[in-house]
Amino acid sequence: MEMWGKDFGLVLVLSKVHNDVLALGFTLTSQLMVNNSVSRTN
Repeated sequence: MEMWGKDFGLVLVLSKVHNDVLALGFTLTSQLMVNNSVSRTN
């Protein structure tokens, strides 16, 4: 049971990191798309 608890904690940490990475990637992608749109209109 103790090991399972540790694994569960690890899974929670990994899923949080995964969500942070996804959010960061989404932000960067949005920024790039906005920059491309701006440079095209100029």
